[in-house]
Amino acid sequence: MKLFVYGTLMMPQMVVHLGLKVPLYVQATVTGYRKISTSAVPYPLLVEDHTGVLTGAIWPNITDEAYATVRKYEGPHYIERRVWAHDRDGAKHDCAMFVTKELFKSGWTPEHAMNYWRAAAEKAKEA
Repeated sequence: MKLFVYGTLMMPQMVVHLGLKVPLYVQATVTGYRKISTSAVPYPLLVEDHTGVLTGAIWPNITDEAYATVRKYEGPHYIERRVWAHDRDGAKHDCAMFVTKELFKSGWTPEHAMNYWRAAAEKAKEA
């Protein structure tokens, strides 16, 4: 299995923190998404954007054990999507990619995202 990563999982120190071996990443892009940043959370958020190009990397040959660790790290607010990632040579790779369950729609600003995450945090406190 291959995993496309675009945020904190591209940082070797995070992978090591999770107790995993840092992979030899393959730089790649996925179309149809773009990243936004917000002060509400310390990691990038995705929005669907048919003109967007998401830069990240392919984690090739991720083991079942490493995948399970990543799945746990991503938590309940993320789901797996299958995407086609394109490497520098133009080759296509069928990859898993984690996205928020409430994937942001094109046109969302960092302020929209911040408001969403604040509301989600308040809802979690009530539960």
